[in-house]
Amino acid sequence: MGALATAFFNENTLRFGFLGVASGALYALVALGLVLTYRASGVLNFSVGSMGAISAYEFFALRDSGPQPIFGETTKIYWGLALVIALLLGIVIGLFTHFLVMVVLRKVSLLGKLIATLGLMTFGQGFVGVIYDTRLRTPQTFFPTDPTKLPFTKNVYIPAERYILIGLVLLVAAVLRLIYSKTLFGLATTGVAENRRVASASGYSPTIIEMVNFGVAGLLAAGAAILLSPIVGLQLSVLTLMVLPALAAALVGRFSSFTVTVVGALVIGMLQALVSYFQGDIAGW
Repeated sequence: MGALATAFFNENTLRFGFLGVASGALYALVALGLVLTYRASGVLNFSVGSMGAISAYEFFALRDSGPQPIFGETTKIYWGLALVIALLLGIVIGLFTHFLVMVVLRKVSLLGKLIATLGLMTFGQGFVGVIYDTRLRTPQTFFPTDPTKLPFTKNVYIPAERYILIGLVLLVAAVLRLIYSKTLFGLATTGVAENRRVASASGYSPTIIEMVNFGVAGLLAAGAAILLSPIVGLQLSVLTLMVLPALAAALVGRFSSFTVTVVGALVIGMLQALVSYFQGDIAGW
């Protein structure tokens, strides 16, 4: 028993587990977007992965092979501009999804709308394949990668970017929780989720509230895909399927709790990394 515990609980386990937590933090961004759209519309949006991939491919295309900066020799301004364009593209894609699923198909059942999001997922994959270079590559991150010691450990070092990613996602989750629990817009979103007619009678437009939430979800998906690509590689299939762990995390949070959703995503990311680390040992059992 002691040998088994030593085999599973060691420095490599801690290292892989924490690296997985960083990936789980990015799943959390997508999961939060799923929660927002579901709370506002009751629709599960399976297209967020492939739609986020479009923004990621656009960002790295602009950053790595686009035109040079007009002013100065530094690339910092250009990187920032590419990021702004990609994130705005994510918002536009989210609004497009809302228009197609919630406006054009407003009289269709929830199942029909869910199927429409699956169609959009396929469309997003095809769009990326036609427009962008989909050869596997690992783009350079724009965060520092210096090894940083994991607190309360002796020899476990983690790239600094992973701490930044986790902190950034936790900050985003805290801001969203504050907005949707304390502001009038957040309360209106909750009202629309509970009863659209009552919310409409109270002076709130369910359509506008849905539209804003789909836009925010598109922004979160774009950010997650851009940040995840330097970790797992710029792979269309991986970015498209990041909706699956995100959906699992949203289910853990019952599509209502931001905090539980984020914790669920972090745990899922950690478990994925640990299973990947132990898969050789598991296969040999």
